[in-house]
Order: sequence, then C-alpha cells, then structure tokens
Amino acid sequence: KKKLKRKIIRFIAKLNTMIIILVLSIGIINTMWNYPNSLQFDLPIIKILERDKLQQKMYAIVLVIAILTSAISAGYGFLENIKNRRTYKKIAISLCIIGVGVSHFGFSNLVQVLYPVFGMIGIWQLVLIKIAYKKIL
Repeated sequence: KKKLKRKIIRFIAKLNTMIIILVLSIGIINTMWNYPNSLQFDLPIIKILERDKLQQKMYAIVLVIAILTSAISAGYGFLENIKNRRTYKKIAISLCIIGVGVSHFGFSNLVQVLYPVFGMIGIWQLVLIKIAYKKIL
C-alpha cells in the first residue's frame, strides 16, 4: 500500500512538473511572439506594461514587496539558526549593513552573480542530503 501511494505521489509530481513547464513555455513563446523587443530588458513585463502606467506601477510595487519579503524571510531563517543569542543582534545588524551595501550593485548584477552561486550551493546541499540519507538507511 505504501509503494502504491509513493507511485501515485511521484506520478502527480511529474504530471504537475510537465504542466508547469508547458504553461511557462507557452507564456515565454507568447511573449517572444507578441513583444520581441521586450526580452532585451531585465524585467520584460515592465516594458510590456508601458502602455498602462497603473498596472506597471502596481506590478512594480508587488515585485518590490516580493523581494523584500523574500529577503526578510531568508534573513530571519538564517538568524533563527544561530545558537548563541549574544551574537544574534551583532549578526542581525551586520546583515542589514551588508544588505544596504549590496543593494548598490543593482538587481540584475546581483542576480547575474548570485543566481549561479546559490545554484551551486543548492546542488551541494542535494549531494550532502543524499549522502546523509544513505547513511541513515
């Protein structure tokens, strides 16, 4: 019964992945077809929404909120793993100062540099999880 349940979960996960890839592909192809010049910009949707200033501003606000909440949750998650509470405030202040300093590099430059770095860290984590999982079994 457990094996059947796992097979169903894997099937649904694969099906969902294929659906997401299909929907994203259709969106990208649609954007490339209807707005070919927009893809040269860092945020193509801002260029696409150029005709409707209200939607453009609303999207920009939502995007800034999404970035801020991601940064806050990542910082909070990092700080919660600190065992020594005496250094908690020092590290929190250091993170804020580093954040202000890093913000001057520009969003696209940060993504260009940090995206591959965090991708490699993620791959390394997967390897470590796989090793730890084998040791448990």
